[in-house]
Amino acid sequence: MFMSIQFHTFQRSAVFSFRLLLWLLLPAILILPERNPFQAAAEMGTLREHMADPEQAVLSVRQGLVSRDSVIKITFSSEEQDMSFVPDLVKNLMRTAMAETSSPVEGDYIRFQYGGYSVEYVQSRTWGGLQYTLNIEPIYYTTAEQEKKTDDKVAEILTYLNLSPDLPDSEKIRAVFDYLWKNISYDKAHMDDEEYHLRATAYASLVNRTAVCQGYSVTLHRLLKELGFSCRIVTGTVIGENDEPMGHAWNIVKLGDLYYNLDVTWASNLGEEAYFLQGEGSFSDHIRDVDYSTTEFLEEYPMAWEDY
Repeated sequence: MFMSIQFHTFQRSAVFSFRLLLWLLLPAILILPERNPFQAAAEMGTLREHMADPEQAVLSVRQGLVSRDSVIKITFSSEEQDMSFVPDLVKNLMRTAMAETSSPVEGDYIRFQYGGYSVEYVQSRTWGGLQYTLNIEPIYYTTAEQEKKTDDKVAEILTYLNLSPDLPDSEKIRAVFDYLWKNISYDKAHMDDEEYHLRATAYASLVNRTAVCQGYSVTLHRLLKELGFSCRIVTGTVIGENDEPMGHAWNIVKLGDLYYNLDVTWASNLGEEAYFLQGEGSFSDHIRDVDYSTTEFLEEYPMAWEDY
């Protein structure tokens, strides 16, 4: 199950500090808008307007998110006395830190297991001018301890699968796909429990062996990235019970020069090897959200029309 989210913001002011709180009314899933190359360049440009070393700031936030740090502290100097620019700066900083990378534990793996953040920002005067300190408190769906257990299960599964480097890529993907749909059950007990965030995680999939579509997709993303594949999570809608559209998440993976669709959730629910490496021509029952249908996204992730 995939749910929409809403942000609410509150701000409390003091003499030189503010606290911004973001949380979700439907916190089961948070999807930051997909970044196209033009947005990415604009966000970095915005960060450079205020930070001498935005790349290091992004790296620090990304490392903090991977480590599940409770507070991520960023300090920078600025000539601006009006602090109104800070909320947008933090938003750009978080979006850039969660952009897709080659790492299995970054990008979508963070974005889809994260529920917002609060941030306290303080302005102080130094001999060099104005200094800003950001104390970002992310909301995670898993703890550092749970991520360690997830890491152990990932290593255990890859050892169990024992995939030879000489095995064709499609067969490597098949082995991971089949393992997941055969060993994870859909979490019907929590499918309507909007407070149970764990259902949307790789930890739930691999340790508890039960999850909703987001958990399936995050897990497939993690395992395929561990094997060196370019893989993304895509969100959209499908037709559920009573012919009602419902939010959903699935994956795309690169084979050759093109990407193919994978839906391990539906394969699990149907109890058969369905929705494996499908091209767009046979995947019409999955409607992508706008962010994943843009010209920029499709140029970066060109889709095959025919099944593999």
